[in-house]
Amino acid sequence: MLFSAHEVVGLLSELTGAVAPRLLSAEQLAERWGVAIAEVDSWHAEGLLPRPLRVRGITFWRFADILLWEATRPEQEACVYTR
Repeated sequence: MLFSAHEVVGLLSELTGAVAPRLLSAEQLAERWGVAIAEVDSWHAEGLLPRPLRVRGITFWRFADILLWEATRPEQEACVYTR
């Protein structure tokens, strides 16, 4: 059975039973994906990540946007983003 990206976000929330953080920093994304912060910064500069927010000069991404983005990555790239 295939799910839309929005359904995936809803299912993940139900399965984890936890409230996800609303915003993620580059450092948190790097930890999530098992890459260096510089790699996240590079992907951001290349326009590969969802559009972030800037709060007091710090870049953040909405957790829901990241989940949707991860869910829509091509299969061969998925392992990089779900560590």
